[in-house]
Order: sequence, then C-alpha cells, then structure tokens
Amino acid sequence: DLLCHLKQEHPQKRLALVIGADILDETHKWHRWDDIVDAFEVILLGRQGYSHQDFPDLVQLPAISSSANRKELEIGIVPELKLPKSVLKFIQDHALYRS
Repeated sequence: DLLCHLKQEHPQKRLALVIGADILDETHKWHRWDDIVDAFEVILLGRQGYSHQDFPDLVQLPAISSSANRKELEIGIVPELKLPKSVLKFIQDHALYRS
C-alpha cells in the first residue's frame, strides 16, 4: 500500500489524499478505504458536471478527465493541452496507454 509506505517513510510530514467529488460514490470499490480515511486527511474537490448534496460549495477542478485522456492516448490522440509536457514525455517514453 503506497499511502502507508509514504506515511512510514515520512512520519514527520502531514500527508493528505486529494480526490474529486465524483470518486465519493466509488469509494466502496477502493481497497481499505476506511483505513485510508482513518489514517489520512482526505481533501475533496468538486468536478464539473458533478454535484454532491453533502458538499455543495466545493472548489471546482478544471474540466479534464483522466479517463478521457487515457482513452485518447489509447487511440493515438495526444492531449497536449491537457497534460504537462513532462507527463506526455514520460507516457511516450514508456509506451503507456497504447492499445
């Protein structure tokens, strides 16, 4: 578990997990979600087109979808305006998300 490893490696640091509000309905699929919430601060950000009744005033993330980016990359479309150049270079260098 990466989060637990990071916490052990950096006990003096305050670590938090930042997620989009659209993930809230999927946390039941996460491995050990309850342990994550107990061990880490969870920072929730809004997502365009997604509202959550318990958190109406969330800061909104840009309308960029990692799932959509991966799908574009799989079919050969390079989302240059949506990803930093260093990230695109890493993806290309390691042949990630190719079908």
